[in-house]
Amino acid sequence: MVLLNADGRVARIEIIDDATEIKKYEVANGQSFPSFNVPPLYWATTDDARKTVEKLLKDFEKGAVDEAGFVASIQALIAQSAPLWDDEILYRITNCLGKTSERLMAQIGDVPHEMSSFLELVVRSKKISAKSFGDDLCSAALELAKSSPKQTKDIVQSLIISTEKKKEKANGLKPSLIVELLDRDQFNYPANHQKIQEWVNSRLMANEGAKSCPDSKVQLDAFGTAAEGYEEKFPSVQLPLRWTVIIRAMNDEAPCQRRYGLAESFSFHVGQEARQRMKNALEWLGGEERRGKTWQDISGACGYDRGLLFAYPSVLPSLPQEMAEFATLAADDLQQEAQFEAVAERVVKSLEGIAKEHPEVEVRVFALAKADRARTKLLAEVSSNAVTYIRAAERWQEGRLNLPPLRLYLGSPEPIEPATPFPIRLAGDLNNVWIRGGESVDTAKELTVGDGLRLLLDSGAAEHRSAAKYLSALVRNAIPLFLRAGHADHFGIGHKFWQDMEGSAKAAARSLPRMLGTIGLLLWKLGRRKEEYMHTPCFLVGQFLALSDLLHREYCRNVRKGDIPNQLIGNAMMPVALDNPQRAVTRLNDRLMVYQRWAFTSDGDIESNRFGKWVLKRLGLISGELGTTTLPIKAGDAEKAQILLGYLARQESETGSN
Repeated sequence: MVLLNADGRVARIEIIDDATEIKKYEVANGQSFPSFNVPPLYWATTDDARKTVEKLLKDFEKGAVDEAGFVASIQALIAQSAPLWDDEILYRITNCLGKTSERLMAQIGDVPHEMSSFLELVVRSKKISAKSFGDDLCSAALELAKSSPKQTKDIVQSLIISTEKKKEKANGLKPSLIVELLDRDQFNYPANHQKIQEWVNSRLMANEGAKSCPDSKVQLDAFGTAAEGYEEKFPSVQLPLRWTVIIRAMNDEAPCQRRYGLAESFSFHVGQEARQRMKNALEWLGGEERRGKTWQDISGACGYDRGLLFAYPSVLPSLPQEMAEFATLAADDLQQEAQFEAVAERVVKSLEGIAKEHPEVEVRVFALAKADRARTKLLAEVSSNAVTYIRAAERWQEGRLNLPPLRLYLGSPEPIEPATPFPIRLAGDLNNVWIRGGESVDTAKELTVGDGLRLLLDSGAAEHRSAAKYLSALVRNAIPLFLRAGHADHFGIGHKFWQDMEGSAKAAARSLPRMLGTIGLLLWKLGRRKEEYMHTPCFLVGQFLALSDLLHREYCRNVRKGDIPNQLIGNAMMPVALDNPQRAVTRLNDRLMVYQRWAFTSDGDIESNRFGKWVLKRLGLISGELGTTTLPIKAGDAEKAQILLGYLARQESETGSN
C-alpha cells in the first residue's frame, strides 16, 4: 500500500498480507485504479549481483541477516543494477494514475462529502510523475527495510531487485500497488474502505443502467453493446483461493489460433462495457460472504489442486443475502461435511420461492480448475430450469434410499451406514482405484466434475447413460474395498479394516458411506428398484455368500477353538460370483457340507449353536428361492452391484453377534 502526501509524493509504503477485499476499476488489462501492478524497479544484470541477491534471500530464510548493514547492501546492489522501468512501463503507470482515474471520475459524477477521500486520492494521483514515483518507491522501501527487517525479503523480491536472467521474464514479477492517502484518518473513510468501494460500484452500475441503446452508427460487439475497447486484452478477475483468472485469453503464438487470420481479442469482439459487466458478475459470485451459496471450493475433489464450483439462479431473490446454498447442493464444503438432505431442503425451499415469482428462472452451474500456473480450465457448465433443479434434488434423495438394510461394523461403536453423496464428490470417490485387496489406492481420471452434474440433472436416456458410466467405474474400481469391508464385518474384526492401509488409502476409505449410497442411487437411475432387485438371483447369491461367511466363522470358533483362517469361504468365492454367479454357488455348495453337518449336530456354546441354526435356516430359504430360478453365468455391471449389496446387506431378522 503506497501512502501519498498532499503533494502526490510517496510518503510511506506498507506491506499487507491480503488485498482480496480491495477492488479496482480496470479499463483494460494492466490499466486500473486505485490498484495496479508494476514490475520490479531494478534488474540485477551481472552474475555477481544476482549471486548477492540469492545469498540475501537465503540468509533471510535462515534468519542470519545483518540488519545493520542490510540497507547499505541493497543500495550497493542498486548501483550495480539497471533500471527496469522503461518508457512503456512509465506510460502505463501514468495512464493508471491519470487517465484511468479521470475516466472513473467521469462515470461516478459528483462526490458527496462523506466519500471525499476518494476524490482527494484522484487529485493526488494526477499530480504524480511516473519517474519520481519510482524513485519515491525505492526510498520508501529502503526506509521500510530499516524499520521492519522482517518484511525486507518481500521488498527484495518484489520492488527492488529482480533475480531473473532475462529482462523479459523480470517483467513478469509484478507486485500489486494500492494507492491510499497518508492522512486517511482525517476523512470519514479511507479511500479504499469497503463503504467507498460499495458507493463507487453503485455509481458505476447506475451509470451503466442509465445508458441508452447505442446509436446505429456506433460499432457493436458480439453482445450488442458498444465495441469500444474490444482490441484490448481482457481484464483479470480475483477469484477465491487467491486465484487470478483472465476472463478470456488466446495465445496468438499458437499457429492453430490464426487459422482464420485473427487471434486474441480480434477473433471475438467484446467491448469494454460487456467486459466490465462480466468481471463484476464473476467477482460478485465469488464474494467470500457467498461461499456455499453461489460458490464452493472443490479443490482436490475435482482432480486438480485448485477448483471452484459456481451455482446461482438466473434471477436473484429480493434479498440476495438470503439465497440458499445452490453451490453446496452440488458440492459440499470439504471442511464442514454438510448433509445433502439438509442442504437440499433449504435449496428447494428457496428455489420454490424464487420460481413462484419468476417462473422462467434457471439454475446455472459451472466449475473451474487451475490446470497449471497459466491456464484456467472450464470443467463443466450446465443449466436447467428451476423445476428440473428442484425435482433433481428430490430424485437424488429418493435414489439414495434404494438400498436394503446396510450397517457395517468397522471398528467404531457406531456402524457405517449409507450416506447421500454430493454430485461433485462422485467423480473423486469413484476415480479411486482400489488394489492389493483394498489396502492401497491409486487414482484414475476416468470421471469428471461434469459427469456428476449431468448425473444430477439428466433425465430419460441421458440419465441412463450417465448412471451406466458411473456404475461401470464403481464395480471396476471399488470392488476390493467393498469386499474388504464386508469380510471385516462378517469376521467380527471390523477394527482390522483400517489396519495395513496406507495413509492415502485410509483417507480415501472415509468415502465408504457415500459409495454405499451411490450404489443405490445408480441402480435407481437405471430403473432397478430395491423392491424388485432384492428378489433377483444375483442379490440372493450375495446373501448366500454372506451367510456362508457367518457359518464358517461360527464353525471355526467352536470346532477349531477360535482358529479362524485369514479369509472366510464366502468372501473367497466373491470374485468368482462377480464373474459367474452360477459357478460360485456350485463350488460353494460342495464346501459347505462339513459346516452344515456341524450346525445340525452341534451341542457346544448355546448362543453359537442358536446362531448356527439360524444361519442354516436362512441358507435353506435362499437355496429354495435360487432353486426356482436360473442363475446367470455372466454378470453385468448392474448384476455385480446387486451381488455386492446382497453380500453387504444385513440379513432379515438377524440375531446374535455379527
